[in-house]
Amino acid sequence: MQAGVSDGTISFTENAKTSGSQLILRPMGINNKVAQLLTNLYGINSNGSTFITDGTLSQYSQDFSNSIDKMDARKIVNPSENLSILSGGKNLVIERRNTLTQADSIFFNLTGVRIQAYKFEFIAENLAANGLEGWVEDNYLHTRSPLNLEGTTQLNFAITNVAGSYAANRFRIVFKPAAGPLPVTFVSVNAVQKNADIEVTWKVENESNMQQYEVEKSIDGNIFNKAGTVLAKNGGTNNYHWLDQKVTPGYNYYRIRSIDRNGQSNYTQIVKVLIQRGTPEITIHPNPITNGMINLQLINQPAGRYGIRLLNPLG
Repeated sequence: MQAGVSDGTISFTENAKTSGSQLILRPMGINNKVAQLLTNLYGINSNGSTFITDGTLSQYSQDFSNSIDKMDARKIVNPSENLSILSGGKNLVIERRNTLTQADSIFFNLTGVRIQAYKFEFIAENLAANGLEGWVEDNYLHTRSPLNLEGTTQLNFAITNVAGSYAANRFRIVFKPAAGPLPVTFVSVNAVQKNADIEVTWKVENESNMQQYEVEKSIDGNIFNKAGTVLAKNGGTNNYHWLDQKVTPGYNYYRIRSIDRNGQSNYTQIVKVLIQRGTPEITIHPNPITNGMINLQLINQPAGRYGIRLLNPLG
């Protein structure tokens, strides 16, 4: 937090201790509910595993003020990745504002990044109560991705050796009045290897007034391009599938874009399939071994940690 008019101290003595516990601070917000958005920034390793690097918290309630005060927390810079909220010329790690409106935007300040893949994780609670919808805007790729205001949204992106990709003001979140529910609900989306190809499937419910679905593909989980189009069947619950016959070694990423007859669109979550680079093999040479030396060769095996267990003829 920030101090008020001036810095101060608070002291506790040994005599202040007591057994048991009780709530001594009043809850904040109407009905003890604060609308909030937790933003986590993850780095992505070459094997697809992730590690958290930084994060921010935005909270909204009529108990808070839009001015920067002692209810907000300044960002303390660390030597690696730094994610903060730029507000009023200050970098904040926690920002508390009045009730969310369409005039609000969250301007992220992202610095200290490296040339690699990253992922945002947005965890929203009670944000949809104000009749708004949210969008994550990428000023480098010039894209807008929908933000789930009552759940989790994940967004992959990459930092490359291009200035725009590591610009501090690359990302922001904007809000606008909700246009009403789309005429379709995605139940699931999956992608699996099928022989030499990859089959992408998805299931929808409440389908009406839909025009088509576009399958978008990426090889880095960041930049997607349209790879195929499937016309909508309409009429309740339907299952769809599309076969990718142009797979590439490594990870293949997919997402589905739905488009209704009014041109309104929505995206599914991203799914991925790993295609091995050739036939996986594990070999030992020479066989039989000589001089007690074992040479182990792993060919086209996925990156990761492996264990070796040696057994004698008695087990």
